[in-house]
Amino acid sequence: MQNLPTLTGLGVVWEETGTESFTQTPNAGVRSGSDLLSTLLQTPPSESQSTTSSDILISSDGVSFHKFKPLKQREYTDDQDVTSVCQNLREVIPHSEEKVSPSDTGSILEAFENMHIIDPHKSENFKECETVKEYVEEEGQDEEVGVCDIEAPSSDEDEVDILPPFDKLLKICQQTKPLGLSEAFSEFCDVSRIVKIGEGTFGEAFKGAGNVFKIVPVDGDFLVNGEVQKTCADLFVEVLLSITLNCLRGDGGKTANKNICTNFIETKAIRVCQGTYDAFIMKAWEDWDEKHTSENDHPMIFPEKQLYITFILADGGQDLESFVLSDFDEARSLMIQVTASLAVAEAACEFEHRDLHWGNILLSRDKAKTAQFIMHGKQMEAQNFGLSVAIIDFTLSRINTGNQVLFLDLSADPALFEGPKRDTQAETYRRMLNVTQGNWKGRYPKTNSLWLHYLADTLLTKKAFRCSPKDKRALQAFRKRLLLYDSAEAALTDSFFHGMWMGSEEVIN
Repeated sequence: MQNLPTLTGLGVVWEETGTESFTQTPNAGVRSGSDLLSTLLQTPPSESQSTTSSDILISSDGVSFHKFKPLKQREYTDDQDVTSVCQNLREVIPHSEEKVSPSDTGSILEAFENMHIIDPHKSENFKECETVKEYVEEEGQDEEVGVCDIEAPSSDEDEVDILPPFDKLLKICQQTKPLGLSEAFSEFCDVSRIVKIGEGTFGEAFKGAGNVFKIVPVDGDFLVNGEVQKTCADLFVEVLLSITLNCLRGDGGKTANKNICTNFIETKAIRVCQGTYDAFIMKAWEDWDEKHTSENDHPMIFPEKQLYITFILADGGQDLESFVLSDFDEARSLMIQVTASLAVAEAACEFEHRDLHWGNILLSRDKAKTAQFIMHGKQMEAQNFGLSVAIIDFTLSRINTGNQVLFLDLSADPALFEGPKRDTQAETYRRMLNVTQGNWKGRYPKTNSLWLHYLADTLLTKKAFRCSPKDKRALQAFRKRLLLYDSAEAALTDSFFHGMWMGSEEVIN
């Protein structure tokens, strides 16, 4: 974090004079947090500038701007608190999780860094719609913006920060306009050969040429499958989550990431699409419906103007619900890979999945005998007994990208917590609510250990595999202990995993 400017000498007191709203951010520059404070606290307006032309516009959302003008000059002393000077700016400082202390000048500066600051007199020095974070990076200044050590797409996030959600999605997907569904599919497969492989309330899944296509309708004004369609704003969060977790896969050693795992499903691309289902996609849907009897609405309900977000993913295999585990070794392999993956993501970006039911864990078999992870810079290798695990669906997840905390406010869906008693999945949602107390933006890694408890219970009560009485007792004891852990990282040290680590058992301690 940069040092605050010294509060001495001649400065300016600013007065709010009104507000303005813009469809697009004005063609003017933004200021870094410390640069802004220098302007606010130390730099008097030129006598040649009129009061009106010296106005500075400040906003926390890039749309509604508060207008300030220099009111008078005053003398500051070394020990004067910066917050007393900024008293009349408090209303536009973005809310943070923790209340800003009156003496915490660092928090005040950090709050300013996420704001859109428009200074007409400096516009020639900055790019249009540039964010404070990007400005600081381009100036080559060191900046602590969060815990995320992976190479997440921070610049993209910043560039689109002030755009409407639909335009944000186009920007981050590197598109200028929506594609047709077949056009998006054809980049990765022969559309005539795709098949539908599954469905959910909010989307459909198709497969072609080793890729999985997840289609989610958005922003429509009618119900789909009995539910209100998700919005572009909802999907933008999921898109950023997917891209950030993709970065955990590493880059082949080009950068020395301290936390790496490959068990979160690979997102190959994301596309914004529009229109009706094309003939081949419609046929794939109807073929699946004939065999399985779809519970979803027929896609013929979608009009030409319908928008979709399409995720192009790697094929991670079968979900745990349908996959047949062979023995206790595979069950332990599943548990250690999921636990280690959550632990790595906790360390890298404060990740919490928050919906890790057996439909969101994909399994396949390959010739690999071990699974590799890096956590806090330490190499870890565990036996996997030829089982490969992929974690999917980050709709309810929470993550700190380093620029912002992304999460879904589960309070908006009270039915999620009203499932049947003694159903482990329903109880897990209620346990999460008890842990978070409804603060879904907050960091509560215990939610990960709650889902690990669910997973152990699912193995014991809903899956059949070869298992000795001793092994079953060990899994039962592990299930019980999981409720005591405050994170997946803590659970990774459990004795249930002893003997699975290659090399020293101290590798995770």
